[in-house]
Amino acid sequence: MPDRFERVLARLLSDAAFRREFLADPGVVAAQEGLSAEETAALATMPVQDLETAAWSFACKRNSKQSRLQSPWWRNLLGRSAATVSSPASRKRMHKGT
Repeated sequence: MPDRFERVLARLLSDAAFRREFLADPGVVAAQEGLSAEETAALATMPVQDLETAAWSFACKRNSKQSRLQSPWWRNLLGRSAATVSSPASRKRMHKGT
C-alpha cells in the first residue's frame, strides 16, 4: 500500500532511532510496519549514505522553518539590527535626539 510505504519513508527521514532500527534489520522493521516484499526491497537497497543525507537535509529544513516561524518576517528580512532599532528603548533615544 503506497500510504504505508510513504509513512515509513517519512519516518525513516525524520526519526533517527527508527532509522537506526531499520538499518540494523530492514526485513523485521518493514514486516512490523506492514510493507510488501517489493516495498521492503526498495527501502532495503537504498544506500545508507543517501538515506542519512536526505534525513540531514530534511532536519535542516525543519529547523530553518521553525526558526523563521519564531521571528517576525521583517526581522528575517532586515536582520538583527531591525530588532534593535525598533525596540522601545531605541525609539525613546531617537525621540530625545541621543
